[in-house]
Amino acid sequence: MGGAGYRDADALRCYSRGLTREVKSLGNTARRTVTMPSDKVTHTFEIESEQRDWLGEVAEEYGLADEDKALRVLLDYAIEDGDNETIFAAHNMRCRFCG
Repeated sequence: MGGAGYRDADALRCYSRGLTREVKSLGNTARRTVTMPSDKVTHTFEIESEQRDWLGEVAEEYGLADEDKALRVLLDYAIEDGDNETIFAAHNMRCRFCG
């Protein structure tokens, strides 16, 4: 998420708001305008109500627009920085809701 120099998740938190990205680093705040291309599509996913509620909670906690944005952040992290072998390992492919 972000360009060169903005990869250290422990030191930075980036919050996207429209076309303005606010970068907070060690108490300093800088604002820069970025062009964020959009190719969003509408798709329906079936998730548990607890999962939807959690997306809403993290959206509110981190100042995201809505649950959709929280899901996009998760997907972007998985695509850019996640390890597919870990994410989709057998021990992670469990269903917390199955009996």
